[in-house]
Amino acid sequence: MSLTSRITMLAVAMLLFLTLPACSQDQSKSTDADSSSIKQVFTDVYESFSRHDAHAAAMTFAKDADFTNMRGMHSHGREEIEKWLASLLRGNLAEAHRTDIVRSIRFFNAAVSGG
Repeated sequence: MSLTSRITMLAVAMLLFLTLPACSQDQSKSTDADSSSIKQVFTDVYESFSRHDAHAAAMTFAKDADFTNMRGMHSHGREEIEKWLASLLRGNLAEAHRTDIVRSIRFFNAAVSGG
């Protein structure tokens, strides 16, 4: 291998070595912001649910969301989800209150999943 090739390889290696920590720091900042957003959505859902506000709880879902409850009942779209929540909050869960805690969040990305 020529001296020029060795110097070029060394330069590339050093460049990669120096930029990797910066990339991981940027990813960490992004992950922290995403984690905060996810936690806020959970807070919005359980606070709305505890206030028995089906509309506010449904607004935390995407307009075209799909929701399947523990019994396998499926709702498609924010409007259907709101109707389902409203019926629950008028019925069996009229006195219900939620307190949800996000214990951990794990992100998957191409580097981790091998994709």
